[in-house]
Amino acid sequence: MSTLFLFGAGASFGSGPCSPNPPPLGGELFGELRKGGGVAARVSEDLAELFRRDFEAGMDRFWRDHNTWTSELLRDMARYFAVFEPSEGNHYMALIAALGGTRKKAVFATTNYDLLIEHAIVRSGFLISYGGLPAVPRNIPVLKIHGSCNFLPDMGTGGIRGIGFDMSQAGEGAGILAARFEWRAQSGKLWNSVRLKTQSDQPLRCITQASASCTPPPS
Repeated sequence: MSTLFLFGAGASFGSGPCSPNPPPLGGELFGELRKGGGVAARVSEDLAELFRRDFEAGMDRFWRDHNTWTSELLRDMARYFAVFEPSEGNHYMALIAALGGTRKKAVFATTNYDLLIEHAIVRSGFLISYGGLPAVPRNIPVLKIHGSCNFLPDMGTGGIRGIGFDMSQAGEGAGILAARFEWRAQSGKLWNSVRLKTQSDQPLRCITQASASCTPPPS
């Protein structure tokens, strides 16, 4: 039998000494992101205030209002969280040491985006498994429930970049259920026809950035 340790919001902030300092709580996070520039510095003060009151509600509205900026914001957040490391006396490191001979049966689950747990595990002489149980010897399973600042999608050589969709046209609470991208060459240019199926069955306007075209070629 394994022991599951679940760390929620605030666990990293209260984990003790960190470098350069403990990660901020949700109410302070967006303010720190704005200081660093990037997408967070470009949103309206009204939306920034919503982020400060309720970060999840802010993300929900951000997705609706600025869908094409979402990937950039997530990259900014990843860069911000990647710098935090546990220092001497951090409680994550103390927990791993206290587990002693039972650490092989421990599973860590966290809703936090930082890497404090991973750093603590590696500094204690162990490795990390993101795949859950069973884990190979000397690997401690870590479940990042809300994602992690070191998770990057593997798009391979055929990845599609620079395409976003205006979700405001899909209706309240709608989401993309399926998408099909059809690429074809015409007159020396690469065109993309995007077909989407949404929960509300409403068509979506494609918002194009520099590296791709979402407009079918003229007839």
